[in-house]
Amino acid sequence: MISESRGNDEKPDNFTILIALKACARLRALVCEKIIHGFVKKHEKVALNMFVGSAVIKLYSKCGEMGEAVKVFDKFPQPDVFL
Repeated sequence: MISESRGNDEKPDNFTILIALKACARLRALVCEKIIHGFVKKHEKVALNMFVGSAVIKLYSKCGEMGEAVKVFDKFPQPDVFL
């Protein structure tokens, strides 16, 4: 999905990223999540989205990577709580 978009100017939006992160969480696919997280870091518009950030935090915590989850949480200027 993300690699296919490299050949043209289309990039996944926040909704696509969320779906991919949720799939990684269900599979506990930490390697795939790290690739997606790298993409998110490079694209500030996506990275600033609270829902995407929350999904990244959730996946890291599900995979036992609490240090990484805290790093992502700490980067938000005004962290919030939502369900």
